[in-house]
Amino acid sequence: MRRALEARRGWPTALWLRRLSGEEVFADFRLPGGAWLPAGLVTLSWAMRDYRSDTAVEIRPELIELLSRLQAGLSEIHGSAVPLVLQSGYRTLESNANTEGAARNSMHLMGQAADIKVPGFAPNAVAAAAAVVAAGGIGIYPTFTHVDVARPRFWRGEARKGA
Repeated sequence: MRRALEARRGWPTALWLRRLSGEEVFADFRLPGGAWLPAGLVTLSWAMRDYRSDTAVEIRPELIELLSRLQAGLSEIHGSAVPLVLQSGYRTLESNANTEGAARNSMHLMGQAADIKVPGFAPNAVAAAAAVVAAGGIGIYPTFTHVDVARPRFWRGEARKGA
């Protein structure tokens, strides 16, 4: 997966995700000319499913593109491809209600948010990179960074269980 990501230059068209469970997914989601690849979007939507119930929804392509741009930038800084470790993607209403500190109308409920870790980068460094690639909401937590494609906003969060 690392070699495939490193071989690409220009605008990101693929995403490498690793879940906390160790499951890894690498998928092309866009052609170099700009057309979306439905099979890649479905693969990534499944990878970003609610792990508590194995429930998936269509993840917004804008979020997948944002994550890919963030990954490309951090990989460039790192000097080699780095995976995004997904702590939380889509959440069902029940999972969201059981996530300490989660907003009632969380962007996770709509497939528009991800809580991520990036090996070798502190949450504040990931947040700074997200700001450069024009994320909407950016939240810095002690062990992860929240990014979403809603309106631009920024916050610092407390440690929480079950994110």
